[in-house]
Amino acid sequence: MKENRALIISLIITFLMFYACKKETTETPQAPSAPKKQAFSGTTSKSLSSPTFQNLSAKIASMPKYSFSGVKDPFYTILLQTPTKDKKITQIKGKPQATQKYEIDKYKLIGIMLRKQGSSAIFEDPEGKGWVLKEGSFIGNEGARIKKIQQDSVIIEEPVGDHLGNVKYVERSISIKKVP
Repeated sequence: MKENRALIISLIITFLMFYACKKETTETPQAPSAPKKQAFSGTTSKSLSSPTFQNLSAKIASMPKYSFSGVKDPFYTILLQTPTKDKKITQIKGKPQATQKYEIDKYKLIGIMLRKQGSSAIFEDPEGKGWVLKEGSFIGNEGARIKKIQQDSVIIEEPVGDHLGNVKYVERSISIKKVP
């Protein structure tokens, strides 16, 4: 039904375009010295104020508008739907701490202190400053958090966003570099 309506409306528009552009001439040819008129004089007020044009424009205005929201994109490739590489999230909420100045790979784990009160890890930043961090402390500008401090390594939990914008947490272990 909608297809028939669209077909009828397009036929009416086509008919009106040919009807409005039709030029009735009853003039006699003028001498060649007279300036020539332009080939297209545009639409006239007569054709815009005609009752058929007004009826047609009223019908077009009363037609329902189609919304494309929620419709699948037919040109979206499946290759874009497969995850290529997860992106690290670089947003830090609030004021960043001093240990969130650099990327996590720039920090070096130089020592671990195991105590009854709680274990601590000693990290060195690229400037050579040492930082004593406990479990739950933030490190790196990606928003990573120290999850667990073990005897020879530190387990870090960092947020990673996939191509759809979902955030998941990935655990990563940093070990002390042993000198041979």
